[in-house]
Amino acid sequence: HGSSGCGKSILMDRFLAPSILPPEGASEAWVRRVHLHEFLMEVHQRAHKLRQQMPELGDPVPYLAYELSCETQVLVLDEVAVTDIA
Repeated sequence: HGSSGCGKSILMDRFLAPSILPPEGASEAWVRRVHLHEFLMEVHQRAHKLRQQMPELGDPVPYLAYELSCETQVLVLDEVAVTDIA
């Protein structure tokens, strides 16, 4: 929360850098920092791909959530903009 330049990204860097070390052999995406809109685009594309490849699954969201949780243990969403909280 706060205006541009107040240190939100620096705080995020401090959180991610020293404290979270992936275990040996873990993928690069074990700890992941991504902009919200980029992440939502990825989720949408992956859900669409699952629907196309396996229509018998029905709702792809539970399967996609499982895939994401296997790939990434710490997910940090950056650049979240909330303009109307009502």
